[in-house]
Formats: sequence, C-alpha cells, structure tokens
Amino acid sequence: MNRAKLSRVDTLYIYERLWVALDCEEPGEMCRELSELMAELATNYHADTGHRIGEDLGQHVMEAVR
Repeated sequence: MNRAKLSRVDTLYIYERLWVALDCEEPGEMCRELSELMAELATNYHADTGHRIGEDLGQHVMEAVR
C-alpha cells in the first residue's frame, strides 16, 4: 500500500513556509526554519497515517539524507 497517498499538505502553506526559509539572511536561520517545517510535516504525516515518516521512507532514504 502506498501510504504517501494517505497524507496531504496545503501547497500554499508549504510554499509560504519555504519562501520564509529561503528569504532568511542567515544560513542558521534558514536551517532552523526548514528543520521546523520538516518536524511539522513529520508530525502531520503521523497524525494522518498513524505511521512514522522515516519508517515509511525507508532506511536507504534516511541514510542518503545524512
């Protein structure tokens, strides 16, 4: 089963959050904004699906991110 189809995001909201992050003057501030967005997305994914996003992405994806 493709669990990705069980969770949806508000595209306009994500666009706005990315705009804020990319508009940051300090790299550390951008990293913080993006980290907070990712945490929020992971929380929402878990609420929508009952699954943890890292588990559904699979270990190979998580290792590539590191």
